[in-house]
Amino acid sequence: MEQLTLPPALDQEIENLWFEGGELVYNKAFEKAKTLMEGAWSKLPSPQENYSHSYWISRHLVEALIGLREFESASEWLKIHKSTALFRIDSGERDGLEGTLYYAQGNLEKAKECFEITNKKSDGRWFKNERLKHYKALLSKDSIRPTELREMIEVAEKEIEQQNYPYALSLMYDAFNIDHMNPVVLFNKGLCHFELNELNHAADAFTRAYMLEGESAFKGQDTKYFNFLKTKIEIA
Repeated sequence: MEQLTLPPALDQEIENLWFEGGELVYNKAFEKAKTLMEGAWSKLPSPQENYSHSYWISRHLVEALIGLREFESASEWLKIHKSTALFRIDSGERDGLEGTLYYAQGNLEKAKECFEITNKKSDGRWFKNERLKHYKALLSKDSIRPTELREMIEVAEKEIEQQNYPYALSLMYDAFNIDHMNPVVLFNKGLCHFELNELNHAADAFTRAYMLEGESAFKGQDTKYFNFLKTKIEIA
């Protein structure tokens, strides 16, 4: 798709309109947003889909129609939205918008499918928006894997409490790839290997944790892990 440009004055006018439309949607003034975005769309020369502004106008219009529960119109505008500004990088936002429409209609299975795609395309970033986080409940654990080290550790430790060692271990491998010198990561990795009876891997991870922090790496944990390590390496 060829990206078309507008005369500077019209470009600024339409940008101001869609920005205001986004503010209205955010504040749940859906009727005003709908009217404003319909007007903004009409100002775009044909073919309207080829302008960068068409993406935001149609997006805010779909959001407004969902808020008004005018689902049939929202579906029609969603089709238009998915054909706008195709020169943009596809980061899953269109799929996310489609998911919110299905969600509002109560079609949770279809919503989940869309959110799975969005999560994959955006590497989880789409769900970091506080207003969108509740949609994560539809996704499986494997679909909502954390991407930041601190969050990986927190989630893994919760999974360890639930004795879900395989999933916790997979998180610790991700964390290890980020920081292979983190004693907490190494200890939790060793713990998971130990509980899964992968003792050679457990010994390796525990040894690395011990080399970094000594016995304090095992502080507050079940003594069986440190006792196991003492059978593998010489500890003064």
